[in-house]
Amino acid sequence: MADRKLCSANSNGTIIVWDLDTLTGKVLGTHEEGVNVLINLGDKVCSGGNDSCIKIWDVDTMTCIWSEEVCDDNIKGLYFINDRLFFASSVGDVGSYAVINNMINGMDFKILISHGDSPEIRETTNIVAIDDKLYTVSKKGIFVWDLNTFEYIKTLKGFDICSINI
Repeated sequence: MADRKLCSANSNGTIIVWDLDTLTGKVLGTHEEGVNVLINLGDKVCSGGNDSCIKIWDVDTMTCIWSEEVCDDNIKGLYFINDRLFFASSVGDVGSYAVINNMINGMDFKILISHGDSPEIRETTNIVAIDDKLYTVSKKGIFVWDLNTFEYIKTLKGFDICSINI
């Protein structure tokens, strides 16, 4: 995101860019429903919402440069790891994680987990990459994946996990 700017989003779907020097805001754009997550991608910001869409915004030109309905669920988390955009989505007790590859040369989606009968993905869900492993959180534990092949390795169980970080 451009220097001296801050983005915010709200439950009605509006995204605002705030100029930190003048403390004024301008509407960047909107989702059709509430926005759950914003992440910084340098001079861009990525948003995900209850409309099942992920949008990428150019903060300098104040335009949406990519928008896609990526699932049938609410987008709960967005993570940019190793030039790939990961997202977590859920409705009720059904949750999934997916990855978008090739952010520059088009979009290629791969569902990592789809939990029809498994724990819900919480709103505080995290995805963390360490070395060649990807760690995702669900109510039943921390799922460990191979970051290159996205093959499931193991579930770390212990207690009702809400969040992870390094």
